[in-house]
Parts: sequence; structure tokens; C-alpha cells
Amino acid sequence: MANVYERLIYSETAEVLNLTSSTVANELRRIEELSFEISTNPVIQSNIYQFEEKGAEYTSYKNRENVRNVLEQSMQRERYYYSMLMYNAVGDSYSTVTYNLAPQYNTFLQHASKAEGRNVWLSGKENDRMLISLREVREVNNVRLRHLGILVMWIDMERLVSGLLDFSRDKLFMIVQRDNILYSSKDDFIFESATDYSGKGFEIRDIHGDKFLVAYLASKYYPDIVYLNILPYEIIAENTARLRNTMLLFFLIMLLIVLFISRKTSSSITRPLASLLEKIRQVQLGNFEISTSLHNENPNMDETGQLHRNFRIMLEKINEVFQENYHKQLVIQETEYM
Repeated sequence: MANVYERLIYSETAEVLNLTSSTVANELRRIEELSFEISTNPVIQSNIYQFEEKGAEYTSYKNRENVRNVLEQSMQRERYYYSMLMYNAVGDSYSTVTYNLAPQYNTFLQHASKAEGRNVWLSGKENDRMLISLREVREVNNVRLRHLGILVMWIDMERLVSGLLDFSRDKLFMIVQRDNILYSSKDDFIFESATDYSGKGFEIRDIHGDKFLVAYLASKYYPDIVYLNILPYEIIAENTARLRNTMLLFFLIMLLIVLFISRKTSSSITRPLASLLEKIRQVQLGNFEISTSLHNENPNMDETGQLHRNFRIMLEKINEVFQENYHKQLVIQETEYM
């Protein structure tokens, strides 16, 4: 029973992870679509292109405001957009809100260039609950695809996940990209490499000297991203022990009930038989007057009851014969006397 319970826990954890990862993955896909929408926005395309041109200050100011307005409108769509930042082709930044985020232009440029226009997910190094969406902005006019800049969006994963999902305090949900933690519901939990995980499954794993149930699922959209649902094994062990103790107590109670019923059933059979044997012994000693006491004993029509009834009928017949012989003897004696 305990093994069945553990398998049910494993299966439930895997199913919860499957649902969780699908929900989060769909939301990340939606963020990617927004990123693409912003990068191909005609206002962005035309104004960021003019950043490179030397012109009047007013024109430059209007270009910046146009770009900033597009970013601000996009940020207002969801509450978990933490900040948006746009770099032009020469590395000048135009941001909605920065929140003292460290500039990483060279790092962003390196990752964006490798992706060739595709979205890139990076972890917020200073905060495991921050996820960075990175995309190179390319010129779409006449499909020139020349480099215009970089779009960077910081996603507050704590707000995103808490808004979509509801975790118990014992469970830990993580999004890991190779050796980088993209998101962790607990900041103080350090997880080792997830490069060994592919597909989906679960295992019991030792982490920092403690045992954990780790359910993993590789993203179908991003092969290098793995979703993890981690549960302390001691909780499963406690629940299993509690279930085992409950089952033992249940079986003990059932055993006592069976023994009680068996004892009562046995007593209901042996007691009438013992009484019948005692009556037979009384008859052997010559006491034939006990037939009247058998009328109220074991009135049931089971086998034992039939034995009592037949024995009583036999004693009544014997008593009738004795009484008849006794009267005959009296008549004979009286006749002889006369």
C-alpha cells in the first residue's frame, strides 16, 4: 500500500509539473510574440533607424519619444513586465524603466547576434526570479535584415508564476537552462546541473545531503530549458509512514473484530452442545425429569437446535413409556392384592 501511495505521489507530481510547465511555456511564447511584434513595429523600425543619422536635436528627441511610447504601451499590457530597454545599432540605450539594472550591452549583443533574430532567454544573474527576453532588431523593410538594435525585456517571474499558479510552501518550482537557473521559487535553494535531464520523468536525488523527489520535463519549445518540480522526500516519507501506521491500525482493529465475531460464533455453537452433553450425562445417571428444561433451550432451527429438539422428544417418549409401565405395574399389583 505504501509503495502504491508513493507511485501515486510521483505520478501526481509529474502531472502537476506537466500542467505547470505548459502554462508557463505558453506565457513565455506569448512574451516572445510580443517581443517580435515590438521589434517589427513600423514606429520602432523607422525611428530606431534614424538614431544612426545625424540631425536636429528635436528630431532626435521625437525619435526617442516615439520609441519610448511604443515600449511603455507594451509594458502596460502585463504587470509582470519589469523593464524594457532598446539599444540602437551603436549601443545607445532607450529605456522605459531601468530600476538600476546593470548594463550588459556587450553580453546582449553577443547572444543576440548568435540567435540571428530569434528570441533568447537569459537569467537575471543578480536575481533568480528575473528572466530576460533578448531579441535582435533587424530591418524588415525590403527584407534587408540589417542590424538596427537590440530589444531587452526583463520579466518578473515571481509575478508571472504566482499570477498563473498556486504552489504549496513545500514544493519548489524551477526553470533551468543548462547550468543556469532562469527561475527559482526559492532564492536560497541551489540546484546542481540539469544537463542530464531530457524528456520527462522523476527521480530521487541527493541535494546538499538531503533527499528530494525531482520531477523534470524538458520544454518542447526550448530543448535546452528544463522545468523542475522539487519536493522534499522527507514529506513523502512522513506521509508514507503515516499511511502505513493508519493501515496497521486499521488491520489491527479488523483483526480484533474478526476474533470477537469468531469467538461469539464459536460460543454460540459450543455452548448449546455443552449443555446438551450435560443433559445426556444427567440421563445416564437416571434423571429423566430434565425434558421440561429443554423446551426453552436453543429454540433455533439449526443443526444444534434440531439435536436439542430430538433429544427432548426422545426423553418425552421415554417418560411416557415409564409412566405407562408404572401405571400397569400398579394395576397388576392391585389386582394381585385383590
